[in-house]
Amino acid sequence: MKKLIIYGFILSVFGFYLIGCGGSSAKDNKEIKGSQEPKISKYIGEFKLDDNATGISDGYGAFGDFEVQRLDTYEVLSDTNVTIYKPNFSITKPIATIFFISGWGQPDTSYEKHLKFLATQGYMVIDIYRDKLNYSNIEKSYADILFAIEKVVEDNPKLIDTKKIGLSGHSYGAGATVWLGYKLFVEKHWGEEGRFIVMNNPWYPFMVTKDNLKKYPSDTKLLVLFSDNEYDLKEPKSDIKFTTDPRAIRAVYKNISIGDDDKDFVLLKNSDNYSGIYKANHVYVYTNDNYNLLDVLIPNRFTHAMASLVFESDNKAKEVVLGNGSKKQITLSDGNTTLNDMILKVMDKVKFSSTKPSSIYRYPCPKISGEWSDIDEWKLFDECGE
Repeated sequence: MKKLIIYGFILSVFGFYLIGCGGSSAKDNKEIKGSQEPKISKYIGEFKLDDNATGISDGYGAFGDFEVQRLDTYEVLSDTNVTIYKPNFSITKPIATIFFISGWGQPDTSYEKHLKFLATQGYMVIDIYRDKLNYSNIEKSYADILFAIEKVVEDNPKLIDTKKIGLSGHSYGAGATVWLGYKLFVEKHWGEEGRFIVMNNPWYPFMVTKDNLKKYPSDTKLLVLFSDNEYDLKEPKSDIKFTTDPRAIRAVYKNISIGDDDKDFVLLKNSDNYSGIYKANHVYVYTNDNYNLLDVLIPNRFTHAMASLVFESDNKAKEVVLGNGSKKQITLSDGNTTLNDMILKVMDKVKFSSTKPSSIYRYPCPKISGEWSDIDEWKLFDECGE
């Protein structure tokens, strides 16, 4: 009798595991590496800033009310990984979700404190990153990210509300959000009760066409955060080049069917007042080291305000995140330290140009040379004018 009970228990556990891991379709014959329920690795709480700043104690940019669980990273495909940050409360129905697409080859840990911060506000936050990338196969990279998003939603239908969706990302991942937004918002009709995109120093927005941009839902909210003096930290000092030409993003910004009141393009620069502590370079959104007031006031504050506006219908947040250069938008302060000199310009109109020639950028617009000469996924060449 005892053996039968044990045997039955083993079968029931195994059956439960199959249910938890099953239900997936091998779309496009992709090799699905795992859809198991990730394990909880540790509790995540509030973080002390490395610059000893006080941080924001109340309002947009302040930590939320919820403890957060970081669930163990798992592979959805052989080179595409998912990490879930879950607010630690009883979720009785699906909740608003932010997908963050990591930069080129960067794991979630590069942005961990930013992702945790967003989850403390009560949102599901899911990082997608690819650890084996190929310059010559952007189409596959984008398709795999889309597959990962669809797969994690399929695996967690009781947690993720596809009617309230935010897309965010950095560099390669920020550029990918434009095409992903088209696939999710236009073709799949996700975000019907709230949708947004926040781009941190985006790279080329591959794959998307001008026609795609014209079909975007007009209720989408868009924020572009772009470092005007961003440079590639790996370049020799004698040959520093800025990373991505902002005209590449301008091509998206001016053609996307989102009204001026619902989109902003914010140019950032280094702070001149703190001996280089606050650098608005290409990797300002990294929080794995030197987590400081810049992280609080730029990526944390703006993304928090965007989520509050879109998911909570908090209209006060609009003046902060889409303020058209309003005082509340450009005032960067925790009450003790002020970094107002970091916002160079808020460009709300469709006509703007870079102050620098295209030749200074490592990834210029419109010309792509060298390693990019044989790539045809860049669809917006004719939109790169001044």
